[in-house]
Amino acid sequence: MTDFARSKESLNLLNTLFTVYAHHYNCAVFNLVQSAFALPPVTRNNSTYIILMRSLSDAAQIKNLLVQQFGTSWRGAHQAYQDIMSKPYQAMLINNDPHSPPCMRILSNFVDEYPISYEPV
Repeated sequence: MTDFARSKESLNLLNTLFTVYAHHYNCAVFNLVQSAFALPPVTRNNSTYIILMRSLSDAAQIKNLLVQQFGTSWRGAHQAYQDIMSKPYQAMLINNDPHSPPCMRILSNFVDEYPISYEPV
């Protein structure tokens, strides 16, 4: 964890960004990190979109993140992650937007005209 993520002022700023601004002011907050667990839980738990890329060293972190995001359906989400990552240069988007339909929760090819949707079972 960086010094920024450790200081009390930064934690308060992150908390404000991810709770107040993102939810109440309809702002998009982009958080780019190399590790899903590099920053405090408030950032993961309040992110509208999480983009996962292939990471061989973070397999346990990916599993833990999917368990947190999908609960008992994490195995289906993990299968979707493996399917998506089996192709070169892919990323998986986890859509936590409360206005999105559940069938659009996991997406690949999300920058293309027709994204591919996965539904964890």
